[in-house]
Amino acid sequence: MKINSNKLNKRGVIIIRDLIIPEMAGGIEKQVIWYATKYIQKGWRPIFVVGNLASKNSPFKKMAESSGAIWISTKHKQKKNFKELYRIISQLCRIYPIKIIQTHTFYESVCMRLFRIFHPSIKHISKVHTHIDCSTIPSFKKKLYHLIDWLTSFGVDHIIAISELVKKEMVRSRIFPEKITVIPNGVVSFDIKKHRITETEKPLISKLAVIGTIDGRKGHEILLEAMKMLKNEIQIKALFFGSLISTYEKKIKDKIEELGLQNQVIFIGFCPNLSSAIKDIEVIVLPSFIEGEPLSLLEAMSVGKLIISTNVDAIPEIISDGINGYLIPPGRPEILAKKLRWIFTTPSKFHVRIRRQACRNFEEKFNVERMLKKSIRVIEKVISN
Repeated sequence: MKINSNKLNKRGVIIIRDLIIPEMAGGIEKQVIWYATKYIQKGWRPIFVVGNLASKNSPFKKMAESSGAIWISTKHKQKKNFKELYRIISQLCRIYPIKIIQTHTFYESVCMRLFRIFHPSIKHISKVHTHIDCSTIPSFKKKLYHLIDWLTSFGVDHIIAISELVKKEMVRSRIFPEKITVIPNGVVSFDIKKHRITETEKPLISKLAVIGTIDGRKGHEILLEAMKMLKNEIQIKALFFGSLISTYEKKIKDKIEELGLQNQVIFIGFCPNLSSAIKDIEVIVLPSFIEGEPLSLLEAMSVGKLIISTNVDAIPEIISDGINGYLIPPGRPEILAKKLRWIFTTPSKFHVRIRRQACRNFEEKFNVERMLKKSIRVIEKVISN
């Protein structure tokens, strides 16, 4: 590992990010880039330690390096090798005056909690996007993970939770509430000038987008069933943005064929310029079964898209039904079909109030600068203590 230590000044920040897919650049990846950029503005130097080797063409790697951060790619995630991760972080701490290690998943956080047994002077900030109970793992594993969370909690100096729901779950793991600060996610606003809010007597164009990894958890099949129910009334065009997980690909494509929706569904894949891609789409649907605080909804709110999502996990902390979007129960295609029928058959002017309220709520609570400023205050307080 050849790195010039002169590139780092007084405060070094290691950001650990384990990629599920080497080419992945989703919501959390966007966030850590924003953090890195903010750290550089403050005169700190971020260092990315990325598990699951990313290729030279990885969009995440390109974003990280263009921000001015140092990038180190490892195999520790592929091998579940804590020893490898420990060796790399220890070496970095010898080369650089590291002050903070920042993690974004439970696995990363537990590894760094154990690391701090031997390096107590280095602070550990854990940002928690979804906690144990929001996962699909078996109940006995959830109990085990809650126990691990509690037993290793001494190794994290402070936790930034994205929602009140996440904080409550962590308190159930017997984490001290004083150790947790709730800071809602924030995103960079799309350019609202490029996105229209139609206000006419005509209905909206029957076209929608689903934004998120296509893996079964986001409820794509529920939307397909709702579209099938409406097929004889409204021909809805659905665009699926996001990585299609290989183990789920056959199942969802077979479902599309079974329902006769081949001409109504388009797989777009990962889209680096999402704002331009959805500028002519006015309805965003996210019928998830489990969620954290999805950045796709926040980005949609920033430009006043009409949102339909489910009332699961932290989504009700973003969307208030009938106020800045619509909420439905998960796994209920008939209710989703009824909502879509109403949206695509009523005058578009009926939805303007809700869409403008979404814009206002975004600026009040979910702007990226607000999130970063609050996070920096927490980190500086941890360092000073």
